Amino acid sequence: MSGQSFVWVGFVGSENITKDITQRSPLKGKNRIVAHVGIGTEASFGDVTLAHLIDFSTGKLKVLPFKKRVGCAYDFISKAFMCDRGSPFTMVVFGKDSNGIRFRRHIGTFELFG
Repeated sequence: MSGQSFVWVGFVGSENITKDITQRSPLKGKNRIVAHVGIGTEASFGDVTLAHLIDFSTGKLKVLPFKKRVGCAYDFISKAFMCDRGSPFTMVVFGKDSNGIRFRRHIGTFELFG
């Protein structure tokens, strides 16, 4: 599950499903993750299928499916999720690159912003 792809992600409010103005951290309330997959500097794209969010304090796992967006810099958007406390969580994203190779990327650790 390695592939050669890079994954860029950001957070948007649940109402901003067509916008590409993102935050680096989730905001209080409903959020969605937007994502884009590429290989180096090539204009090649892949698919993002799922994100796993793992809460550090409770160990709970949230599984968020993604769907395709059209005409946006971030090609995929996740199902909405609530972020209402400051507990940090880690994100792992799953998908396929433009060559059909499955990947798993640990994106980082995030905390509620604002």
